[in-house]
Amino acid sequence: MAANAYDSVPYESHAQGETWLDVLAAQATLFGMKPAPPGACRALFIGCASGWNMLPMAALLPESRFVGIDLAAGQVATGRDDVGLLGLSNVELRVMDVLDVTAELGLFDYIIAHGVYSWVSAAAQAAILRVCRDNLAPQGVAYVSYNCKPGWQMRSLLRDMMELHARGFEAPADRLRQARAMLGFLGRAAQVDGDGSYGRWLAEEVALLDRMGDFYLLHEHLAPANEALWFHEFSKRVVNGAMQYLGEPTLAMMMGRGLPAALREELDAATGDLIQTQQYLDFASGRHFRRSLLVHQDVKL
Repeated sequence: MAANAYDSVPYESHAQGETWLDVLAAQATLFGMKPAPPGACRALFIGCASGWNMLPMAALLPESRFVGIDLAAGQVATGRDDVGLLGLSNVELRVMDVLDVTAELGLFDYIIAHGVYSWVSAAAQAAILRVCRDNLAPQGVAYVSYNCKPGWQMRSLLRDMMELHARGFEAPADRLRQARAMLGFLGRAAQVDGDGSYGRWLAEEVALLDRMGDFYLLHEHLAPANEALWFHEFSKRVVNGAMQYLGEPTLAMMMGRGLPAALREELDAATGDLIQTQQYLDFASGRHFRRSLLVHQDVKL
């Protein structure tokens, strides 16, 4: 179901503010780097779908060059049509597997892999980090988002329930129908627990998924792969790939926004380094999704 499911049920993408190049450049600058100016750079988008995260950037930054790659030929074709309608001459969309990216594609000042890493095979995950290393300019910044624990470990329970009910069905429409049926059952079951913690959690999660479109349910919860990681596990993969963790797109994401000051002070006293602090923040907040920025291992931050 992996590649053509995105053609039969396209993912409804839109601009993601945390991925915008000026955001990444600002964070890199705060940490002492000298990133390329967003208005004169090269940017690569891995898993670009129809390009609607990158096309607004390309329209606003006509002197920069944007390359997007994706396996879904139908979505790339839609994106190419939009590029033509918008008259953008600084965008190239390719039907391409990240496993096939080589030095031929060139170096990029910014590499964006939003909504891809958790939903692909281990080989593709390794390829994403390899491209972030081999195709990133010396002062470049890579952005990789992924589902993380503990928050997504809880959400994966619903994925398991829907997957069980949809087993034996191959067509996306059939799998979606079975998943929606299970959500209906779980919504009714949540009432049995009443005011209990399980019932409240189940009702909230079912209500959330009821509001989401079929494209989200299919490609998030019914995807063949969906790996949630502890932050320290992802960080180890980054280091093993000869990269280092810079931070999240904004300082607020890294500093326990919403936690009481006393708890943040306790965290500072109990943790020994940036990675451990970030992991403990995830423990405290129940974070389910991260947007991590990566840079070369030899960059001094």
